[in-house]
Amino acid sequence: MRLVIEASLLQLSCDITDPPNDWMLPEVRAERQWPTLLQALQAVHTPSSYDCLAANSPARSRLAFDEFVAQFLHQIEKDQAKNINDQDMKNQLNYAVIGTGHYTAILEENLPFKLTHCQRTAMDEVWKSMAHNSKMSRLIQGDVGTGKTVVAIMAMLRAIEDGKQAAMLAPTEILAKQHYGVISKYFETVSDIAEKSSGMSRRLRVELITGNVKGKTREQLLADVNNGLIDVLVGTTALIGDVVADSFRSLGVVIIDEEQRFGVGQRDKLASRTNTIFTTATPIPRSLMLLLEDGYTVSTLITKPPSKRPIETVLLGSSATDKIIERISVHLPYKSKVFWVAPTLYPSDSAPGCSVMERYEHLSALFPGKVALLHGQLSSEEKQAAMDSFSKINSEISILVATTVVEVGVDVPESSICVIDRAENFGLSQLHQIRGRIGRGKPPPEEILEKCFCVLIYNDTPVSDNMNNLGGVVPEPLPTPPKLQILQNTSDGFTIAEADLRLRGPGDLFGIQQHGKADYRVASLMDHLHLLKDAQHAATQILDNNYPHISFTDDRVITLRSLFPAPTSAPTAISMKKKTELSVSTSIRSDKTSKASTILLSLTEEFPSTQEKISKTSVKKSVETNKLLIDMRISKRNFDHQENVAIVLIDCETSGLYPHSDRIIQFAAKVLGEPSVEVFSSYITPKDFALPEFITELTGITPSFLKKNGGTFEETWILLQKWLENVSRTDNGSGPGSPDNPGNPGNPGRRPIVVIAHNSPFDTKFLDFELRRNGFSQKPGDWTSKVNIVSFVDSIALLRGKDIWMERKKILGLKSNEVHYPPKRGLGYLHEFVLGRPISGAHNAIADCIALEDILESPGLKEVW
Repeated sequence: MRLVIEASLLQLSCDITDPPNDWMLPEVRAERQWPTLLQALQAVHTPSSYDCLAANSPARSRLAFDEFVAQFLHQIEKDQAKNINDQDMKNQLNYAVIGTGHYTAILEENLPFKLTHCQRTAMDEVWKSMAHNSKMSRLIQGDVGTGKTVVAIMAMLRAIEDGKQAAMLAPTEILAKQHYGVISKYFETVSDIAEKSSGMSRRLRVELITGNVKGKTREQLLADVNNGLIDVLVGTTALIGDVVADSFRSLGVVIIDEEQRFGVGQRDKLASRTNTIFTTATPIPRSLMLLLEDGYTVSTLITKPPSKRPIETVLLGSSATDKIIERISVHLPYKSKVFWVAPTLYPSDSAPGCSVMERYEHLSALFPGKVALLHGQLSSEEKQAAMDSFSKINSEISILVATTVVEVGVDVPESSICVIDRAENFGLSQLHQIRGRIGRGKPPPEEILEKCFCVLIYNDTPVSDNMNNLGGVVPEPLPTPPKLQILQNTSDGFTIAEADLRLRGPGDLFGIQQHGKADYRVASLMDHLHLLKDAQHAATQILDNNYPHISFTDDRVITLRSLFPAPTSAPTAISMKKKTELSVSTSIRSDKTSKASTILLSLTEEFPSTQEKISKTSVKKSVETNKLLIDMRISKRNFDHQENVAIVLIDCETSGLYPHSDRIIQFAAKVLGEPSVEVFSSYITPKDFALPEFITELTGITPSFLKKNGGTFEETWILLQKWLENVSRTDNGSGPGSPDNPGNPGNPGRRPIVVIAHNSPFDTKFLDFELRRNGFSQKPGDWTSKVNIVSFVDSIALLRGKDIWMERKKILGLKSNEVHYPPKRGLGYLHEFVLGRPISGAHNAIADCIALEDILESPGLKEVW
């Protein structure tokens, strides 16, 4: 290998005769004390000491800079080519928005507060950018309460002044409704005054669109948008669909609020159409990186309005929970409002007592009539009722127990206390956003607190609290997680984002990953971040032929780009919640701090619970039906079932709970103990059916994703029949279905199939209704014989008896009088009870199939059931 390297360097020395053919200016190298390109390559390939390989060594730094320049050249060239192509396609479309200033002046004069210097500066920057012919992409960053929304509304009014429309995308229905209310109020004021002063022909109109807007109401709404009768359309992800986005007559600006909650592809759905403003209090790492790219500029709001109260962040261990509740009880008589946020909705063995439902029951018992409940599985009406009861100043409700649904869009100015359970399970940006729910306005008149408090509760209980095992020695409490200390020490959004960058990784700057390790040959965004801006500047100069003595077509630049070629393919692990809009449609993410709705592709990397079992994962597409199959070759399982029976685990994700009115949107199946058989997965786009927003929040499956990646139920059923036929007729020579092993005497050459599902009636009823609805069967169950299904088994019933757990008790070495039976039989609870870890990627059909397999094959259970 050393000889090969030396030969390559010798050949390279002929191509790069330093210094004349080194692209970098000698004075730049001298200023940074860097070697020539050839010297740098020689230093890292034939190092004289370990110091030559250090990240901050002159050679590594020089090559990292080269790599950044090369990648920026690739990216800028690609962007410019795309822009030219877009311009040709859109007939030289002009993005300029030049308003009269009439409406914006009216609003500013009638605001109930005075704009801060930062807000005014940001407005000027936005207006100046919007006036250019080129498309604007601007990030407005500021802590919660610094007034980003007002700046965004001013941009909307600027577009309306120029005869154009505006759109505002919000991540949740609660936030969308809040924006709709605020904008409507401001527009009423502007319209009233404009009518009197100038006799405007039509009042300003803002409307709201969510997944719940359906039928004729939706049709009329889109018709009004198309006719230019609606000036601003506020919405959730329902706004992203092409039907809605194409309805705008003249879209002048798009506001993407809380942009860190959306994915790259999701943001681009609207951002690619017109001028775009992104707002955030905590930029995700990739957003922070993209600020360095051409056309992506930033406005920062630092000054907070006078009404914004100071917040003190306190870190306390879970052993102090009772004392925290005691202190809260002191302030409730003084009308203090309290947020209590928990990491999970339902009880979990890994965090006993810390779920939303457990906290709600506990606090309700202590403070009857003073506690409200809010989570994503409530209906829109229930969510609104909870918020209304909590936000009213004179309401008896003083405590709101909630999931992270309150992370954005909950505006209760009087709230003063926020408690976050198991804070170490949340991301930094989540914690920062949740903390921003308090101190947003003046306190209630009776309140005695001089400042607001955010209490971050972390688990300080040692892993083993069994006093007998420890010989009576009291274990030391667990230390405070360093991540939480960052939140305690700062409230600056960019500082937190930079810390998040170090913790999570920056993502692929020139690709579509939003976090994780970026794949560079030499450079490291952790070690060489300080070089990025200068590298971008150098790349821009080269591309514009402004770099001294060198041009983009120069041989030296060609050599540089060949050393560091552009990425040739997208990463394999891509977040569906980040909406990359690729054809890949299935897999599971295991990040415990993220919502279960996040779905990823790389099972090997992203599925810790099965990492040891999975030796290879490959993906292929069915040409006939455009469906995705995942071929998982799993190492040998020690599972012996009857040779003449195939056991198939199934699960489906649905649009609701009622098979007669709701639809299947994902179906998955897996053969238990047979790794050579492909896992089946298919997404389904129901005809003329709107996907409820809470299902999107629960599963991560959005209407736009289904539209792009889903098919009809008919296609899914045809593919499933083929898959089941393959399961029934194996090709392993001596297995069931072969000439030597006919399997099913009643159906020669085929073996019977037994289907197992967790809560089987739910899945089978949905499947039965869909089959009858689509004309595949006339009465319940008459389709099963066609695919050789002989029995449906409910795993809940299978695991119900206590006797089945006796073998497991023996394996765990428990005494006969020690209880070790699961009090609950939900799939998530059973998985944690049996395996000691939550399901990775719950509420995805493949994840649930694999979770059920893990339970059924766990020691002490597989021998019995």
